[in-house]
Amino acid sequence: MLMPIKEEGTTETSEPRALLVSRKQFLKQVEDSDIGYAVVKKVRTVLLHTEVLDLHTEIQQMLQEFMDIVVDDFPDKLPPKRSISHHIDFIPRASLPNKATYWMSPNDNEEIRKQVQELLDKGLIRESLSPCAVPTGLAPKKGGEWWMCTDSRAINKITIWYRFPLPQMDDMMYCLSGAAYFSMIDLKSKYHQIQIREGDEWKTTFKTNEGLYEWLVMPFGLSNVPSTFMRLMNEMFKE
Repeated sequence: MLMPIKEEGTTETSEPRALLVSRKQFLKQVEDSDIGYAVVKKVRTVLLHTEVLDLHTEIQQMLQEFMDIVVDDFPDKLPPKRSISHHIDFIPRASLPNKATYWMSPNDNEEIRKQVQELLDKGLIRESLSPCAVPTGLAPKKGGEWWMCTDSRAINKITIWYRFPLPQMDDMMYCLSGAAYFSMIDLKSKYHQIQIREGDEWKTTFKTNEGLYEWLVMPFGLSNVPSTFMRLMNEMFKE
């Protein structure tokens, strides 16, 4: 439960709240004493492909009712047209960038080719002849995989920024004071669920050693992307 923010002048105790020991130390203490106690952390909610444990019956029924919205992957087609799409407006008379590709090893090029092909198969990108293009690179993920990144800094420099307000964390925390139950929406590939405004696709073009490709959905790295996503969330949850 989140408690109200403490008044000024109050002090918190500096005493440790928990005594943590290693596995070896714990086993030694168990051997040296007649009775031993341990607190074991238990997974309380697992929503994918397993049962929901230790939750109120009404909450379990609600989760089971909406279990069909939890999917492993999206269909290989563009998301539906929504009330909000991502607009890209350039500064008037700005020079269009056309950056060269980065040097990469054969393995890196093969990884980018594979990921580009996956995006083509899903219909999220298409081949392009745009005069405006930026290079791509690879960034490591935690699991040893690679994430294809687009260096959109040159595009962002000539893009007109939106002024849509993002939520203030302090305001949101005040609204949650006293709450005891929380839920979380983890939208899968949330940016890729928003289409680029028709006619602006050529402004998202990225370059590889095999050609140019432009995004049909909102990619990562572009300016105004968080604002567009926040606009959509406000529109969906306004009621």
